[in-house]
Amino acid sequence: MSLHSLNSPVKMCSVSWIVQSDILDPEAISKEIKILPTKSWQKDDKYVIKNRELSHAIRYGKRYSGIWEIDSSQYVESQIIEDHIKYIVALLEPSSGFINKMIFDSDICVKLVVSCIFQGEHGSYVIDSSLLSSAAKLCQFIHYSFIGTFPENETE
Repeated sequence: MSLHSLNSPVKMCSVSWIVQSDILDPEAISKEIKILPTKSWQKDDKYVIKNRELSHAIRYGKRYSGIWEIDSSQYVESQIIEDHIKYIVALLEPSSGFINKMIFDSDICVKLVVSCIFQGEHGSYVIDSSLLSSAAKLCQFIHYSFIGTFPENETE
């Protein structure tokens, strides 16, 4: 029996590796680890805030912190969370020396965000301990997000 067969039905999953800091230079991180982010910005960068009810109403905000993020859902089609973690680990391990410096910098937060949307009220998945150990070496924190969903036409 495969451990993956123990996983609950997954509607969507992704793993994001995020660097957050008030002193973040996204271009410097991209240059150092030789990867383009899925998204990035510096603290105080302006962005557009749209009003959902009034499509013409636009205002601007400022980013409260700098972000550099790579999200596996842009590159991995599998609904097995381990596949997403493997992708992120393989992508980042060659830059582990630089990443380690960021991890020990008190002005920088480096985290791995594991997100799953399950079909139903609850769900679970299995992560190999050696893979999780490799992923943990690339961040300070691992954040898990679980969301259960129900079909709209399901009755109680």
